[in-house]
Amino acid sequence: MKRIFIAAVMLVSGTALVAQSNSKAQYKWDNQLTAFTAPTWNHRLLTGVTPAPRQALYTEASLRDSFSQCDQTMRSSNLGLRMTKKKSSYQAFSLGLSFSRFGFERLYEGEIFGYEVHPDVGIYESLVQGPQTSVIYQHRSSYLEIQADWHRRIDGPSFHLDKASLWAFGGVAPMVLLQHAQHIETVGFAMKTGSEFVVDELQMQLGADDTPYYIRAKTSEINLALRGGLRWEYELDPSVRLHFQPSFSALCWSPAYGTQTYLPVQLAMEFGVILPLN
Repeated sequence: MKRIFIAAVMLVSGTALVAQSNSKAQYKWDNQLTAFTAPTWNHRLLTGVTPAPRQALYTEASLRDSFSQCDQTMRSSNLGLRMTKKKSSYQAFSLGLSFSRFGFERLYEGEIFGYEVHPDVGIYESLVQGPQTSVIYQHRSSYLEIQADWHRRIDGPSFHLDKASLWAFGGVAPMVLLQHAQHIETVGFAMKTGSEFVVDELQMQLGADDTPYYIRAKTSEINLALRGGLRWEYELDPSVRLHFQPSFSALCWSPAYGTQTYLPVQLAMEFGVILPLN
């Protein structure tokens, strides 16, 4: 009888210790810090075009068609930190700081001789060129963004992941513009000053005597992104988790107001490491 009593005490004590250990392990992850990087694919939703004044070559409709044919996806990357507070086993809130780049790529393919690459770069006046020539224009907008997201766990008894959890999230991100510029690369030929350039986005104006001149396109210094996606966490060991988060973002205002206005959109595949904060 005494042996049975001792065994029962040991069993209850062991169960209590395991329960206490599990409780502490769960509590450790109530507050998390995530360091992440994300390859991104960027494009734009064209909202308006402004042809050069008294320019007969392009109308608004033909300029839209030209941009639609020449514009393509731009690849880039984001980097940041995020703090997550779990409200319960199935709800969490996060606040992150990220360096992000939005934009798109525009490809020019055509006659190069006599072509003005950009007013600040110049006109190509040489007959020396490769068999295939093009100019790649990347419209890049770099932001510092504050990401505020609400998370909801979507896996459960009917969809269980071993050592992992699956979350859906949505949120907003106020953003401050750090830089808006055009990155230009010439392919198959080179200007006298090189083949890669970083220049301002310009817009043509006419002076009092109808002389054309260029001004720097106006920019939006503040913007707002609408965000949403999924987050997958995997427990690598009791003190470290891995993180994978595909997401989609769309900006509410055009970064610049020049020859075109547009709303940047971005698909990001985020990878990160998660550490407990308590």
